[in-house]
Amino acid sequence: MKKIFIFISLLVIMMFSNSVFSTDFVNVYDNLKSNYPSFVSRMINGGTSEAEIKSFLVDLSNEVNSTENLTESNFNSVMYNSLKKVLFKDGQMGMVKDKHYNFTITLLSVFSNEISKTLETKTLSGDLAALSSSVKSAVLNNNTNESNIIAPSDSKMNNVSPPSTGGSIASLGQTLDEEKVEKNVLDVTTKILGSKKELAIEKESFTNFVETEIKALKDKKVKEEIRNYNAIKIDLTSKSLGKEFEIKIPPLDKAINAANEVEIDTENVNLSFDRESLTDEDKKSQLTLNVKEDNNIYNIKLYVGNNSISKFKKPIKITLPYKLKSGEEGKFLSVFYVDALGKLTPMGGVYKEGKITFSTNHLSAFTVKINEKKFSDLKGYDWAKDKINSLASKGIINGKSQMLFDPSSPITRAEFTALITRMLSYSESNKEIDFKDVKKGKWYYENVKTAYEFGLMKGVSETNFNPEGGITTEEVLTVLSRIMKSKGYITPNYNDISKTYSENEISSWAKDDVGLTISLNLNKDIPLKDFIPNQKITRAEVASMLYEIINM
Repeated sequence: MKKIFIFISLLVIMMFSNSVFSTDFVNVYDNLKSNYPSFVSRMINGGTSEAEIKSFLVDLSNEVNSTENLTESNFNSVMYNSLKKVLFKDGQMGMVKDKHYNFTITLLSVFSNEISKTLETKTLSGDLAALSSSVKSAVLNNNTNESNIIAPSDSKMNNVSPPSTGGSIASLGQTLDEEKVEKNVLDVTTKILGSKKELAIEKESFTNFVETEIKALKDKKVKEEIRNYNAIKIDLTSKSLGKEFEIKIPPLDKAINAANEVEIDTENVNLSFDRESLTDEDKKSQLTLNVKEDNNIYNIKLYVGNNSISKFKKPIKITLPYKLKSGEEGKFLSVFYVDALGKLTPMGGVYKEGKITFSTNHLSAFTVKINEKKFSDLKGYDWAKDKINSLASKGIINGKSQMLFDPSSPITRAEFTALITRMLSYSESNKEIDFKDVKKGKWYYENVKTAYEFGLMKGVSETNFNPEGGITTEEVLTVLSRIMKSKGYITPNYNDISKTYSENEISSWAKDDVGLTISLNLNKDIPLKDFIPNQKITRAEVASMLYEIINM
């Protein structure tokens, strides 16, 4: 069976070209822009600049022209060595020079289809052929406009071998079975930016979720097994990706409906999200996950084409590594969002076995650190003390002051609304609300809008929310029940709860929701004598139940 090698795209393009860059880079660029404007426009629209294109042409043309007795017959050899010197450190294929890195990555992204066709036909096509014609005309004073340039059989480029690498650096080229490339492998690629190399990774499991592949299967049993998958997982845990890497993900619009969750798992960072977090248009495009770690700060971005996704319709989950130091406790550990000025905003997170997992509605720079907070007024609340201090350390719940939590005070509807939206990391709503008693400028305004849009909270009437009023235990449990149902938990038979509370202690409309939350043990540790459904709920009781949800 035939084998193919996948190399860094710029080299692939040049591999089959017998064109050359001139020292008169202005002529080359002007010729290219004048006669083949689509090439330049595609590169610029793809993310590179006119200056970067010119800079690349200058360096390459100067290197080529530094060779004595340059002729068309020896051009391929000269071009090969010049490319290595311009693109790679020490003139050897391995570490890409930073100067032209963006140009190279843009070329890879913009001309992916042409590159694939070039590998298949050994003939440059489209704008790549136009590039060769323009450059050759300018450098060798050859005015022919060739539209198809075949790779010379004696070209040194045809025998390029992937360099040997050691340690955590991945191979520059990876042998892939040609049949698998066509039928069983989606283009999930990882660019290891720290080592400036590219790795193509086979993902047979990912292919299981593509409709076209399912239709191609003849085994009915296998079809059904595939359709039973409920998640798409890209497992790269065995790959040493280093501190900076990029993963390209095929469009998700072809994934079967049952497979809603997408999970990307690497040796240090795990990211998972619901397909419905993306817009319908975003699902049709290739996604690119970019991760860079520097001094315990993780800069994480997800791109659709060349545009980063700033907000998600639904929260996404991220897991980051953290090794506790002597004396540190995981319950006081939190992820923090780091803004452009270095300001830290707590994001919470659950710590287990050397990793912390948190939810967010946006991607940016994050760090992990201990943020221990303890309130001084929790005497008599041993059942809730650790939970309250932990939630405060993670920025989910606030005290009445820096040292006082006021655990016995009834929680207000506004306070509870802020807690659940903060805990769930829902994006702020763009819709207006009609509650007359929720005014713009109030600290809870955005929280109420978000909770109302996502169906978590309702008003006490069509026109009033009563933000400063108290909220009963059964009202809180009804909201928590909605949250748990959205996570897939079912409602138990009411008879399971009828033995716990009398008709005078619970409203008929709340029985199923109270039954669900209690069956899930959300009221764990709360003294039963104080936990009466139709009575006002306290700040300590709410904190205790939110802690249980977060740590489920």
